[in-house]
Amino acid sequence: MPWFDREVQNKISERELAYKNFTKTGGHERQICWNNYKLLRNTVVNLIKFKKQKYYCDEINKYVNNPKQMWKTLKKVSKW
Repeated sequence: MPWFDREVQNKISERELAYKNFTKTGGHERQICWNNYKLLRNTVVNLIKFKKQKYYCDEINKYVNNPKQMWKTLKKVSKW
């Protein structure tokens, strides 16, 4: 997964830590931790979507003058 870089990995770690904090807290703080986890969860999902889209757009644009390679890349994209 070429789009999976250090930034994505760090955000996933933050999200996992937020979930761990949520499971360990109680009372009023639990709702705050849940909201923090949801925010990080959505951030991770959007970041992954953005990175994938950017990677595949760059790949397709790189092969715009080479139709065979461009279609290979498009076939890879259509499999997810």
